[in-house]
Amino acid sequence: MNLNRRIVKTILPAFGLFILLLLAGNQSVQAQSLSEGSRVVDSKIAFKGYDIKESVVELNYELPYSGIVEIRLFNDMGEKIWQSQYINSYGENRILLKKSAFHPGDSYSYTLNYKQDIVKGELVVDY
Repeated sequence: MNLNRRIVKTILPAFGLFILLLLAGNQSVQAQSLSEGSRVVDSKIAFKGYDIKESVVELNYELPYSGIVEIRLFNDMGEKIWQSQYINSYGENRILLKKSAFHPGDSYSYTLNYKQDIVKGELVVDY
């Protein structure tokens, strides 16, 4: 009888911790899941292009899930000149860059990183 109590006192808390970790792990996995049942869900960023407006350059994209999007901007010599991260919700999103930060007529390249997907492109800002 004494041995059974000792086993229960030792195993039960460890089992409870295991269940708690299992549940917490499942919530984390569900948030990052790339499948819905037997159907695989696309987790790629859908780049919609850029618009040059009066005072900003607007990069437009759509996300299938909420997440962090990182942008890197490079000059025409391939040197990284700016980098930032944005927490976005699923659906349509945009990044606004000050038009005055660009030199007229110069060519720039950018990368947008979302989860493990990378979109690369170039832009030229004319005034």
